[in-house]
Parts: sequence; structure tokens; C-alpha cells
Amino acid sequence: MRKSFVFSPIVCLVLAFSSSGTARSVESTLSDPHDIPHRVPQISGVVNADGVLDEDVWSEALVMSLDYEVRPGENVPPPVKTEVLIAYSESELLVAFKAYDPNPDEIRARMRDRDAIGSDDWVCINLDTFNDARRSFLLMCNPFGVQSDFIEVNGGNGSDWDTIWDSGGRIYDWGYAVEMVIPFSSLRFQHSAEDQIWGVDAIRSYPRNVRHHIGLFPRDRDNNCYLCQAVKLIGFAGADPGRSIEIDPTLSGILAQGREDGAYGPFADDSKDLNAGFTARWGVTPNLTLATTYNPDFSQIESDVFQLDVNSRFALYYREQRPFFLEGADIFNSHERLVHTRTVADPNWGAKLTGKEGRNGIGIFVAHDEYTSLLFPSAEGSESKSMDRDNTVGVIRYKRDVGESSYLGATVTDREAVDYGNRVGSVDGTFDLNQNDRLRFQMTGSWTEYPQDIQNDYDQDDEIFGESSHLQFVHGTRSWDSWLWGRRRNADFRADAGFMNQSDFTSYGAGSGWSWYGDADHWYSNITLGGDVEESRTYDNSRMLERQVSSWIRAQGSMQSYFNVSGKISREWYQEQEYNDDNIWIGGGFFPHPDFMLEMGVFWGKDIDYTNSQPATNFSLHPGFNWLMGKNFRIDVNHTYDQLDVHEGTLYAANISRVRLVYQFNRRMFVRTIIENVYIDFNKEVYDEPEEQDGVYQGIATQFLFSYTLNPQTVLYLGYSDNIQAYNKQPLAQSDRVFFFKMGYAWMV
Repeated sequence: MRKSFVFSPIVCLVLAFSSSGTARSVESTLSDPHDIPHRVPQISGVVNADGVLDEDVWSEALVMSLDYEVRPGENVPPPVKTEVLIAYSESELLVAFKAYDPNPDEIRARMRDRDAIGSDDWVCINLDTFNDARRSFLLMCNPFGVQSDFIEVNGGNGSDWDTIWDSGGRIYDWGYAVEMVIPFSSLRFQHSAEDQIWGVDAIRSYPRNVRHHIGLFPRDRDNNCYLCQAVKLIGFAGADPGRSIEIDPTLSGILAQGREDGAYGPFADDSKDLNAGFTARWGVTPNLTLATTYNPDFSQIESDVFQLDVNSRFALYYREQRPFFLEGADIFNSHERLVHTRTVADPNWGAKLTGKEGRNGIGIFVAHDEYTSLLFPSAEGSESKSMDRDNTVGVIRYKRDVGESSYLGATVTDREAVDYGNRVGSVDGTFDLNQNDRLRFQMTGSWTEYPQDIQNDYDQDDEIFGESSHLQFVHGTRSWDSWLWGRRRNADFRADAGFMNQSDFTSYGAGSGWSWYGDADHWYSNITLGGDVEESRTYDNSRMLERQVSSWIRAQGSMQSYFNVSGKISREWYQEQEYNDDNIWIGGGFFPHPDFMLEMGVFWGKDIDYTNSQPATNFSLHPGFNWLMGKNFRIDVNHTYDQLDVHEGTLYAANISRVRLVYQFNRRMFVRTIIENVYIDFNKEVYDEPEEQDGVYQGIATQFLFSYTLNPQTVLYLGYSDNIQAYNKQPLAQSDRVFFFKMGYAWMV
């Protein structure tokens, strides 16, 4: 009898892990004895985060000047003056910015939702709280104090992050000021009664004709480790996160209705649910967090952007947007997507332990899901299936710091249901050989067992064993980058807790790129010219899959413009037939006005009609614009036109439009409407099996949302969404509709 191995070692791992890490001394964290840290004073005052720097605290704070423009200029004097002020109390980190501006009328600041300030002026504090040059916490504000936060990982993928902190900003006749009050309970760091060393950078983004990035220290573009160059702070002795207990009760309701008798029948209730649930977080240590949830509302409040899957062989990837899964998500990342929490479709409970002690990082995740989704990858495509049976999924991720900025890691995933199981074990690592050269590797094995119906319907064996390996070498200097990589994956490899939509291949490649840098006075700020070669065969090398040579040129310049041209000469083999796959992509965008951005992309080239196994030509257009109307209203419009032609004529033509309208009343409250229209015209006369095609399909999806957000967990959402559809030029009819609400409250202890 099979036995799940997810739960049994967790307690032992936690106990061993909790005792494995101890705070390093100040001396051991200083990589350079000549790098004298700046003393951060401890104060006893209180700051009201309103952007008015009138508290006595700021007269005692450490004051540092941002003296270097690091982009587009290379460590040149900045065009504006900026100061950052830092202090701390027993329970909070206090940060303020004075951002001077000779023309304050040109400051770009708007009322926005959280994490949506990218096109504004903004300031940021970047904290490497472990001083280990591996992970840092970024907290950003625009001039109105609208927040954004993110976790940055050195040499890898960062992750979205939503934590609770307070901020405020105000515009003056000399520029703008921002105040941040960051509870220590919202950060992760090594607890110590003695002084600690943290790495820090303070950043100001100053968008005018070009977007200037200004920082605390000169950045060596010949050094791939940005965090290794950070300024050092000393202090934080006895910094106390408190009991770090957060309880977030939620109440959510949904009413979903669909047509009873075809497209024009009356509406009937498909589901009507009122659910109370909660999520609780406990800071076991200042950097080790245990989160549990019961009967959670895992819904996301913005629908996925529609992706055209016509003539697509492989399953499409959708990023995670649900708050519970985003916490600590960076710890589960590795070079391959072995963990992708969108595979947890409808959980009724979950638990997660994430954090770092000393040189040891760990993530443990367990959830019980009502549905089991399966992906069957192959060399030339993938299929998917959802089983109406519950499963339990568990993930253990461990990382050990090696040297100054390298690591070794291991991942184990297990997902089990009745007559089904998938287990994956992997080791991976990143080694910074020097400041220019980096080596990455990952080796993975899998075991999968399928029930009888899946074996019959999808031609799968009862029990299969898979393997996958990945190796990459990257060399990067100020002006020149080069890379070599190879990847192998056999036909029986499965990672059902992750997202890996292709198997049975061996691929390898090499490439190089050269960069030129301008400054604010040049028509360009950066130009990169590059190219690479790739080849892919089946796992046993018996058959070619693809061979290509690619090249590109990318440029950034005045009016915050960007321009990309890329092309490839390619041969692709599909069902043992060779096809020409040469194509070119041209894309770009710019700000003709500070409140208006215009973008356009054009694709043209040879393609394959995978449905009918014949040569094709593809042409697509991707126009779009963003219009900021005043301080409160925003319009985003994107369109895709995609046409596939074969010898007999046009196979299909697709038009996909998305309009997003947002009115932001203030920092906490907005209303949003999303309208998405999809129109696809299939030419049934040129399909081998025309009876399987729809002819003409049109779908209109709408979503309306009212949102009030006090912090990431104290929220109120009221929403409505529906779908209107038609086939073969029939009248449009509403096919379904959903009413929903969610209330959540963060109770801090």
C-alpha cells in the first residue's frame, strides 16, 4: 500500500531547522572591513505617517544623501537632490524621504491602487535585513504615499509581497516628502540583543524625458551582485517584532447563475455559497512564519487576461494572484517551475511555514484541494484533465547559503488522491564563481501513478518514473553578456504541483549580447544587440524538434521610449515533417505626454497549422494605450489581432480587445470595470475536419468591482461579472453571471 510521505517529516524538520540558525555577529557579516556601517539611532518618539516631517524623531535620524544617478547615467551626479532619513524604535523601522524638485508641477503622482505606482515618481527603501546579498525587501511609495512592496532575489526571480505598514506623502513647493512606518513584525530578520548589520539602498525614480534612477551608492555594472554593493547600516539591537500574531477572519459570498435551457432559457442558480473562514499567521521567530487557513476565500479579484489558445500546442501559463499563496512565494522558487500554486484550484484548508534562520531557508506548504488537475506533456504538445476528486498536496523547500551569494537547495513535492499520486524530488543550486560568472543547475526525478480511467483515456501507464536536468552558465560584464545552457527531460516526467508543459526533449543553446549606454542628453539611454542559437531533439536524440538562430536589437531613449526588433531563422519538425518557422517581431512604446503611453507590436512570419499539419503564415498586431486622466481616473486599452493563413486561404482571424477603467477615489477606495471582447472567425472550408470548428465565436466578458482596502488583509470587495456569448453569428446572449462579495479584517496581537 502506498503511504504519503508529506506529513511525517515536517515536525522533525521544523524542530531541527529552528535550532540550526543563530544570528551571526556583526564582525562575521561585514564582507569588507573597510566598509564602515552607518549607525541608525534608536528613538522613543511616535511618527504619524502623513508626509509632514514635523516630529522630533526626524531631527535625531540618520540622514543620507542619494548622490548617484545609476540609470541611465552611470554613477553621475543626479539631476535632483534627495535625502533619506532612517531611525528605529523598539517595534518599528522609521523611514522618510525628502525629494527635492525644481519644477514640482511636473511631479507625476496619482491616486492609485496598491502596487500600481510604476509610472509615477516614487521612492523606495531596499532592505537586506540578513546582510547576505540573497534576498531583500523593497517598500515603495509615490508622492501621495500609495504603497508598493516586493521581494527581490539576487540572481533569480523575486515575488509579489503584501505586508502591513503605514505611509503617507505630500507635495510641497520644493518637491515632495514621504514617511514610512514599518513594523518589525512585517519584516524578517535575525533576532539579536546586540547590534545587527543590514544592507540598504534608497532609490528615487524620477521620470521626465527619461526615467532617472538615483541611489545611495555607485553601482558597479561589472558586478552581477547588486546587493553585495549595498550600503551597510548598524543598529537594531533588541528590535522586537512582538508576538507577531495576526488573525484574518473573512466572510465571502457568491451567487453564480447560468441558463437552464440553452442560450435563451431562464437563469437558474448554479451555486449559492456564504462562507466564513480565517487565516492566521504567527511569527514563530522574527523570520519564521507559520500561516494556516480554514475554509479560505482563495478567489482573485481581477480576472486573468485572456490568452489566445487557438493553434497552440502547449498549456498556457497563468501567474498566481491570490494573496495567501503569494506570502513567502520566493522561497519555493527554483530554476524549474516545480511549485505553481495555481494547481491548487479549490482548497478547503492549508498551512504554510516559511522563513530563514542563519544560513538556512525553508518553506513547507500543505493544502487539501477539492479538485485534481492533471497535465500530460509530450515533445510536441500537452493535454489537460480535471478530476472531480479531492487531493492533498505538500511541498518542502530547503535552501542553504553557500559562500557570499551562492546557495544549494532541495525540493520535495507530493500530491495524492484516490488511485493517483505524483511525487517529485529535486536538488538545485546557484554558484557565483566570481562577480561576472554564475553557474546554475537542477536535477529532478518524479514518480507518478494514474487511475485506470486516466490510463485508458490519455494513454498513460499505471506507474511511470521521470527525470529532468538543467544546467546554465552565465557570464555578465558591464557591456557584454554570454550564456550557455542545456536541458533534458524524459517522456515520463511529471510535476503536477508545478507547471512544466513539455517533456521528452533534449535542448541546448548559446548566446551573447553587447550593450551601449547613453545618458539623458543622448537620443538613446541603452542599446543592446544580441543573438543566440538553439537546438532541440527528442530525449533519446532520435528525432529533431527544432533548430533556430535568433538575433535582436533593443533600445531605450527619450520620451521614456523603448524599441525592440527580434527575428529568427528556424526549422521546426512536427509529426516528423519539417517546417519553415522564420519570423520577425517589432515592438515599441513611448510617452508622447506624461499622462499618455502608446504601445504597438507587430509579428509576421512562417508558422505551422498544428490542427491540420500544414505550413502557415501568421500575422498579428498588438496596439495599446494607457491614459491617465487627472489624478483619479485611468483607462487601459489593449487589442490583439491574430490571423493565420494557409495555402487555401485564411484559416482564422481573431480580434481580442480589453478595456480596463479605474476610478480611484483615494488611496484606499476604487471602482473598476473590465470589458473583454473576443471575436474569432474560423474558415471551416480549409479545415480537414470542419464539423469540429465553431465557425464564428464571439464572447464578451465584463467585471465590475468596488474595493475598499485599509491594508492587504482588511478589505471589502463587492463585485459582479458575466459572460455574453454567440456562435455562428447568432444573437449575443448572456450565458452566466456571478455576484460576489468579500470582507476581511486583520486583527493584530
